[in-house]
Amino acid sequence: MPVISSTASATPCAAANVSETVALCDDTPGPVAQVVKAGILNGDRSREDIREAMEDAARLEIARLERRLVAIATIAQITPLLGFLGTVIGMIQMFKVIQEATLPSPGQLAGGIWQALYASAGGLTVAIPAYIAYNYLVSRVQNLVLDMEKAANALLTFLTRREPAERSLEPPVPVK
Repeated sequence: MPVISSTASATPCAAANVSETVALCDDTPGPVAQVVKAGILNGDRSREDIREAMEDAARLEIARLERRLVAIATIAQITPLLGFLGTVIGMIQMFKVIQEATLPSPGQLAGGIWQALYASAGGLTVAIPAYIAYNYLVSRVQNLVLDMEKAANALLTFLTRREPAERSLEPPVPVK
C-alpha cells in the first residue's frame, strides 16, 4: 500500500484529496487499508475520535480474520478425542472376544487391537495438520494486527501533528 509521506507538504494528502485516498484504500485488499480508511475519513476530528474510529475498524477486521479459527481449533482438539474413542471401542471389542471365547486366539484379539490403532492414527492424522494450520493462521492474524496497529499509530501521528484548525484534509474553501 502506498505510504503518504509526511515530508511532502505541510498539508496532509496535498497531492491526493480525501476521496482519492479513500478510493485507494478501497482498492487495496487487506485489513490495514480499512483501518487507514477509517482514519482518513475521520481526519478532521480530534485525536481521540480518529483513534476510536481506527480501533473500531480494527476490531471489525480482527473479528473477520478470526471467524474461521474457532472451527480449525475445534477440529484440532476434537479429532484426537475421537481417535481415543475409537481406541476404547476397539479395546471393548477385544475384551468382548476374551469373554466370549474360553481360549481366544491371538488372531481374535488382534481385530480389536488393529481397530484401536487405526482409530488413534486417524485422529492424529487429522489433528496434527489442523493444529499446524491453526497455529500458522493465528500467527498471520497476529502479524496483521501488529501491521494495523503500526499503520494506525503512524496515521494518527501524521494527522494530528498540526493545530486543530488545520486538521481538514480537504483543501480550504476560499472565503468570499
